[in-house]
Amino acid sequence: MNIILVTPAPPNSTNGNRVSANRWAKILIQLGHQVSVVEQYATQKADLMIAIHAWRSQESIFRFKQKNPLAKLIVVLSGTDIYQYIHSHRETTLKAMHQADILLGLNHQVINVVPDELQHRLCVIPQSATIRSKRIKPEKRFLALVVGHLRDVKNPFQAAQAAQSLPATSRIQIHHYGSAHTALWGLHARRESATNQRYHWYGEVSQSRLSELYQQASVLIISSKMEGGANVICEAIAAGTPVLASKIDGNVGLLGEDYEGYYSLSDTQMLREKLSRLERDKLFYSRLESQCLKLQRYYSPHREIWNWRSLLNQLTSNRTN
Repeated sequence: MNIILVTPAPPNSTNGNRVSANRWAKILIQLGHQVSVVEQYATQKADLMIAIHAWRSQESIFRFKQKNPLAKLIVVLSGTDIYQYIHSHRETTLKAMHQADILLGLNHQVINVVPDELQHRLCVIPQSATIRSKRIKPEKRFLALVVGHLRDVKNPFQAAQAAQSLPATSRIQIHHYGSAHTALWGLHARRESATNQRYHWYGEVSQSRLSELYQQASVLIISSKMEGGANVICEAIAAGTPVLASKIDGNVGLLGEDYEGYYSLSDTQMLREKLSRLERDKLFYSRLESQCLKLQRYYSPHREIWNWRSLLNQLTSNRTN
C-alpha cells in the first residue's frame, strides 16, 4: 500500500509523536509498504493515511477523506486527545475520530474514554523498544532517571521536589533529560539544579545516549499528568529498569492494575516515600524489577510488528470485501 503518515511534530523533533512516527514508518516499510511521513496532508493520493493526534491533525484528516473517499484512515489517539481535547474540544475531536476506520490506542485503558459508538473501531497496539543487555547499576549512588521535555503536562519537577527532603544518608540523585519548551522552563530547571543538590538537568540527548542511561539507572520516574502510552515506560522495561509512575490511565494501561510502583499524581510525599523505600528495601526493589521484566514480551519490536501486520491485513480484507 501507499501510506501517508501524518504527525504534527517537525522532522528534527524528539517529541514522542515524531519518535513514534519514525518507528512506525520503519515497521511499515519492513512490511513492504511505501511510506511518506509529513506534518500535514496536502492533496496526494494514497491507499491509507495514519494520522497521529485526532485534534491537532484534524485538518489533514478532513482533507484526506475529501480527496480520497475510498481510502482507509487510521487515527492515532494521543494522550492529550483522550485525556484533554475530548473534553475541552469535544465536538471537533469527536468529529475527527468519526472519520477513522480504525482508532488506534497505545494503552489498554483507552477504551474507558472512547465513546460507546466508536469502541468497535478501537485497536490497541502498545509501542515497543529493543531489549538491551544486562544493566550495570551504580554502587555509589541510586540514580533516578526522569526522561521528558519540560512542559506542564509532564509535571517535570515533581521528582526534584520529592528528593529535596530525603535524609542526608540517602544516595538518591535525580538526573533529568529533555528539552525545555520555553525559556522560562529552562530557567526553572537551571535554578532547581543550582539549589537542589539531588537534582541535575542535562537537557536533550540522543536516543542512543538514553539507551545507555536506562541501563545505568536504578529507576525511571514518570510523573506525567496525562500520557497516551509513554515511550519511556517501554524503553525502561526493555532495559529491565523498574518504574515509579503517577497513577494515571496512560501509565496503568501499560504497567497493569497490579503494578506496585504507582503513586497518586498529586502526592509528592507518596512519591518520596516510594523512592526512599525503593532505595532501602531490596525485596520491594526486586519485586518491581521482576514485574517490569515480565512485561518485556508485551513491548517487544517483534510483537509490535506482528500487531501492525494483523491490523493492515484487516484493513485490506475489509477493502476487498
